[in-house]
Amino acid sequence: MLLMLREELICLLILIFILGYYVMNKVNDKNNVFLRLLCYALTHVLFDMITFITVNSRDVVPSALNWLLHNLFFVSGILFIYESYNYILEQAGVYIQKRNLRYVGYLPLLIYAVCTLFLPIEYVEGNGTSYSFGPLVFVAYGLFILYGLINIVLLFLYHHRMEPRVRRVLIPMILLLFAEILAQALIPELLMTGAAITFVCIGIFVTLDHPDRHFRQQALWDFLTHLKNRNSYGKDLEQYKCKYANAKKEYRIGFVMADINGLKYVNDNFGHMEGDKLIVAASDVLKASLKSAEGIYRIGGDEFAAIYFLPEDEKVLHEMEQVKKMCSEIEIAGLPLGIALGYSAGRIVDTVQEICEKADQKMYEDKARMKGRRIGERRS
Repeated sequence: MLLMLREELICLLILIFILGYYVMNKVNDKNNVFLRLLCYALTHVLFDMITFITVNSRDVVPSALNWLLHNLFFVSGILFIYESYNYILEQAGVYIQKRNLRYVGYLPLLIYAVCTLFLPIEYVEGNGTSYSFGPLVFVAYGLFILYGLINIVLLFLYHHRMEPRVRRVLIPMILLLFAEILAQALIPELLMTGAAITFVCIGIFVTLDHPDRHFRQQALWDFLTHLKNRNSYGKDLEQYKCKYANAKKEYRIGFVMADINGLKYVNDNFGHMEGDKLIVAASDVLKASLKSAEGIYRIGGDEFAAIYFLPEDEKVLHEMEQVKKMCSEIEIAGLPLGIALGYSAGRIVDTVQEICEKADQKMYEDKARMKGRRIGERRS
């Protein structure tokens, strides 16, 4: 039996290696979509092996346990296809703003959950091995195929918004996965979904999320605050302009510019370690408050920026108020934390630099108001 499972065992070891690399190197995986892909793939291959053993040992394995294990096998497969759906949305740049598409993706999973309540799983003796069959299995493979078709449609609709290297990998991978699922549905004895899923993970890891790419990305992150840095800020702005500048629909983009008050004073009077504490405290406040920002960046010693895609102005202003509120409760070196803020938004077709400059100007106006208020407090 182990000889018959050697393919699944190799797949399992490969997925464990990739997952271990991601965990040990703390790879930044935006929205954790690829990490979830790996976890569901690992679960699916594991239960592929377990169910192969239990379905061929029905004389000693309780039928209820066999039913449960097979359901876990199918659910993990459906979740993998669902995350591949999310991965396509992410690579097309619509993962955040197209929330309705994300929620629609749950529908096949809900259908399967309902079907488990009244549809049975049957088992058939094949040529050399037994395999699952019956109404619930038909539903599972039908949902696999449905997800596959949806993924192909998404690739057709959004391929122009993906980077060329992404298209060159995702399109053949998704088509291959669909073909292998279709073959598995027609010939259940093939038992190849685990191998197909593993192959997709390897392809994405090696060509899209490979180690070299993540080592290069370390140059895009600020070591002290764990925020993206100025290099990343410029790179992300350029990507936005490339993706949406020529779009038929007019997309809005917003910027919150932030500046820490008193960093030089703290450095000069209390040392750079206290200054670093001030910077970290400010970054923590911004991360905790500017929750709807697409990205938050440290673009200078005491300067930060947050990008909002499709911003809701009232919501952004409320988040800025939360920054002020949190600052009023924090002291560093005996001084209250102060962050000056400015916000501006406009269409991406407008000059992005002009929008940034407006936000920057408002931030300096806020900084001047805060400075004047402090002088007034000292005089009184």
